[in-house]
Amino acid sequence: MKTSIGRVRTTGRLACDAQTAWQKVCFYEHISRKPSWLLRTVLPTPQRTTGSYQKVGYVSRCMYSDGGYLAKTITRIVSGRQIDFDIAEQTVRYHRRIILKGGTIATDAHEDGTSSVHMLTRYQLRFPTLGLGRSSWSSS
Repeated sequence: MKTSIGRVRTTGRLACDAQTAWQKVCFYEHISRKPSWLLRTVLPTPQRTTGSYQKVGYVSRCMYSDGGYLAKTITRIVSGRQIDFDIAEQTVRYHRRIILKGGTIATDAHEDGTSSVHMLTRYQLRFPTLGLGRSSWSSS
C-alpha cells in the first residue's frame, strides 16, 4: 500500500473584524445550514454532534449520513485567533483511502477592518499497489 501525505488550505476574506469572524468559526459539522448539493454528493453529511471544542483536550464527535463518525480532539487554542485539532477516530465513507489527520482554523485581522479565515486540513492518501512487479505467467 502506497501512502502520500497532503494538506489542503482554504482561505476566505470576510467583511467583518477578526473577533466577529472568530466567534463564527466552527467545524463543518456545526454549520446550521444544509450543505450545498455538491458537498452532499461528494461528502457524507453531518447528522448529529456530541462533545465540544471549547478547550484543549475536549473531543467533538460527529455522526454522518453514511453511518460513520469522526472524532476531533482539540490540541491547541489561541483565544480569538487559532484552533488546532487532531483526528482521534474516523469511520466515514473514505476512511480507508483518505485518512484525515487533523487541521487548523485561524483568523487574521487586516488594517481595513476586514479579516481572513484560514482552514488547513492534514490527510494521508492510501493507494493499493497493483502487485504487477513480476508476472507468474509461464511461457512454456
